[in-house]
Amino acid sequence: MKFALSLLLAAAIPASVAQTVTSLHGSGTTNPQKCYWDIMDTLMKQSKLPIRMTYRGVGSSTGQKDFMGDAGFSPFNDFWSGDIPF
Repeated sequence: MKFALSLLLAAAIPASVAQTVTSLHGSGTTNPQKCYWDIMDTLMKQSKLPIRMTYRGVGSSTGQKDFMGDAGFSPFNDFWSGDIPF
């Protein structure tokens, strides 16, 4: 019954009322990745706006390349974390 009611309510909400999901993606050093995941999880749960946050622990140099883009292309993520100079 609750499931059917949820489907009915979801169908009744117009698309214009639905909020867009804000995404924030990062990559870099592997050392703090578990801390970042915990912080991001807490922020996503406590946020009043729909957000999606990810972090890939791929190493400092790869994270820096992802952040800066490759050969003039757009960057792959929104932030970078590392222990090498920028």
